[in-house]
Amino acid sequence: TPGAVNSHATETAAATETVEVIPDIISPDGDGFNDFAEIHCHFEESEIRATIDIYNSQGQRIRQITGNQVCGLDEHFRWDGLTDDNRDALNDIYIAVIQLWNTQGKHKIFRRPIAVVRKE
Repeated sequence: TPGAVNSHATETAAATETVEVIPDIISPDGDGFNDFAEIHCHFEESEIRATIDIYNSQGQRIRQITGNQVCGLDEHFRWDGLTDDNRDALNDIYIAVIQLWNTQGKHKIFRRPIAVVRKE
């Protein structure tokens, strides 16, 4: 129906949440420089729930960082370049999918790229 909300619509969890990945290019080789990516989340309300997954360029989930975690106003999550089965992620561009929802059920999804560059 024109003007009606469709099945793909999402509501925002909070009006001013921010999500950023620092750095967005990692080289997890243990040299102490960009060995992991930190996902920084800031929320205007507490008790936002978060699920964060990492997907490869074929759209396959390779790592779950957190699932259904209750968050405070500021949260930091870390991806070390490993998959769920503890293997090194290959050189590629990955997508961090950050799903947020609040106690009223409002939902928002952020997608942030993270490149893995390992020395060969």
